[in-house]
Formats: sequence, C-alpha cells, structure tokens
Amino acid sequence: MNSLGADEFVDYREQRFETSVAPVHAVIDTVGGTVQQRSLDVLKRDGVLVALPADVPDEVKAEAERRGKRTRYFSVEPNADTLTKISRLVADGRVRPTVSSVYPLAEARAAHEEGRAGHVRGKLVLDATTVAS
Repeated sequence: MNSLGADEFVDYREQRFETSVAPVHAVIDTVGGTVQQRSLDVLKRDGVLVALPADVPDEVKAEAERRGKRTRYFSVEPNADTLTKISRLVADGRVRPTVSSVYPLAEARAAHEEGRAGHVRGKLVLDATTVAS
C-alpha cells in the first residue's frame, strides 16, 4: 500500500485501527457500516470522514458533529472524457490500478455479485474481448 502513497496501512479485518492509528485529519471510508462509526475515533477535531460506498447514517453524522468532526459522502458519476484520460494514463503506465479479478462481459452479473459481497481488493474488470468459458 505504500506504493499507493499511504504512510501507514492497517488491515481493519486483522486489527482495530482505532487503537493503532494516531489521530488523523481525514479518513476515506471504502467499507461503510460500523467502520464509519469507528473512524470517528481516529479523527482529529475538525477532521473529516469521507464515505465512498454509501452516505453516512444520520446517527454517525450527529455523533461527528457533537465531537467537532465532519462527514462527507462522495460519489463519482461516470464521464466519457475523464474515463478516456484515465485509460490513457493506464496504457502509458503512469497509473497502475490493482486488479482483483477479470470477468468476460457475459459474466458481468458474477462480477457485480463479487463487488456487492464486499472486501474486494482492487478493481473488478469486465473484458468485452473475451468469451465466457
């Protein structure tokens, strides 16, 4: 994970990050659920919890506000121009995405189900050039 720019990596499934991470300015939550509530414990006052998988529940927002912390939900909408630029960066080797699994396009449902199950490490890729076996 250090190759991605992280100063420190904590596997939330293996250790309680609330007791092993010093107070930080921001947490980017890619998991959701109880991780959002737990993340408030590692934020500095006026720190921000940025939730990617789903909006922050009202009770977590209220707790954050009570503790002088902020929450934000961030969602990205696909944009053809941006995706083209990203694909060029990948093709040029300037961006190296971590790929978890590659599925033939015909198996998109299986890829979707894997993603919904959570805990995917890397991107799920649909390949329109391969044929399902």
